[in-house]
Amino acid sequence: MMVRKDLLLISMGNARVPDQHTVVNNQLVEERIIVMVTAAKVNAAPPQLFLFRSYAPRISPREYEKYGYLNPDKLLAWKAARATSAAPVFFESFHGLADGAIFCNNPCLALVTDFFRLQKVERHKNIVGLVLLPYIHILV
Repeated sequence: MMVRKDLLLISMGNARVPDQHTVVNNQLVEERIIVMVTAAKVNAAPPQLFLFRSYAPRISPREYEKYGYLNPDKLLAWKAARATSAAPVFFESFHGLADGAIFCNNPCLALVTDFFRLQKVERHKNIVGLVLLPYIHILV
């Protein structure tokens, strides 16, 4: 399905998954946006969850492999979009990856699990609060 790949390349170019630019005081500033895109490894039985992440934890390279992290600075947005848009019956898989909803149609648990694993957790009575960045908070 070259047409879909070509359209993704035209619209996204070689943008990395975490790219986001803002102009502050007439200067271009890069911001890091936290994004997780789900895909399913369909060449395994049963299918397995595969995550494209725009963030990288401060862990050893060995733990990167253990938890399935890829280097977000090398991830291209069009590849994540192509993989997660490969809905079975309609589109062929992309390097063994297909629509994330095959395995995980609600990735909230995967996202929360990631951040609990990687961030400092503050506990207050019966509320567990997680401050990811000044503007991102998760309450469980």
